[in-house]
Amino acid sequence: SKAIVMVFKKDMTLKEHKSALPAKLSIFSGAVSFVMLGETTTLHQYDTMDIPMNEVHAVTALEDTVALLTQG
Repeated sequence: SKAIVMVFKKDMTLKEHKSALPAKLSIFSGAVSFVMLGETTTLHQYDTMDIPMNEVHAVTALEDTVALLTQG
């Protein structure tokens, strides 16, 4: 497994994509809009989201955000 620190500026977007491994997105500071399976969820500080492998998803920063993505 691996961990990736992600830093987003407000309005930055990760367009729709898939992960080859199951993953978890954890928000350390800020907030993001997370879209998966046609549902939009707002994640705030300390929120987490499980991301199944091969599931299309996208992320947009609602404010400057620091997050941790763990895969595997």
